[in-house]
Amino acid sequence: MARPRKSAQVRFQAKVRESDYLAPGMATPCQEWLGATNAKDDPVFWFDHRTVRAQRVALMLGGAQIGKRSQVINLCTNRNCVNPLHLIVCGSKDAAVLNRSGGSRLYVGDICFMSDVVLRGEATVDDVAALYGISTQLIDELVVRARHAEGTDPALPVEHVDVVGSGTAGPKPQHGDACVKLTSRHNSPVADQ
Repeated sequence: MARPRKSAQVRFQAKVRESDYLAPGMATPCQEWLGATNAKDDPVFWFDHRTVRAQRVALMLGGAQIGKRSQVINLCTNRNCVNPLHLIVCGSKDAAVLNRSGGSRLYVGDICFMSDVVLRGEATVDDVAALYGISTQLIDELVVRARHAEGTDPALPVEHVDVVGSGTAGPKPQHGDACVKLTSRHNSPVADQ
C-alpha cells in the first residue's frame, strides 16, 4: 500500500524555520529556508512538477497569482527568507532597481525612506517614483507595507502581495498634496512645491 502524499503546503512548511532576525521596516521576522538551493544558492522547491524558487512558491501557496515574467524580490534583503510579508512581486524594471544580487541602487534605508516621506506627506508617490526610477505601483505597495509594519494598517491581505506587476487593484494609500523639498542620497533637490 502506497503512503499518502503530503500536500505542497505541508512539505513547504517543513523546510521553514522562524528566525530571530527582524529586518528594518519589516513587521515580522524572517522565515529562513532550510530546504534545497540551486547552483546560485537561491532557495528552491519542487512544485507543480518542476523546480521553482521558494519565494515564488511561498506567495503562490498563499493564493497569489504570479505572471511568468513577474519577479519576486525580498524586501528584507535576506535571500533565504520566504516570509510572504517580506516578498514583493514586480515587473523587470522595478526588479532591476530592487534586486540585491545585481548591485541594487536601493538599500533598506532607501526603501524605508520612500514610504516614510509619503506617509508623512512630505512627497507624493509620483515624486518618489520619479526620484528612484520605479513604478508608482511599487511605491503604493511599500506604503501599504509600512503602514502594516507600524500597526496603523494591521491587516495586510494576500492580495497586496500581487498588486505590483499584475495590475490587480488593492486599496490605494492616501497621498499628501503638498510636497516639500525631496532630496536624494546625493542631496540634490528633486521637487519643490
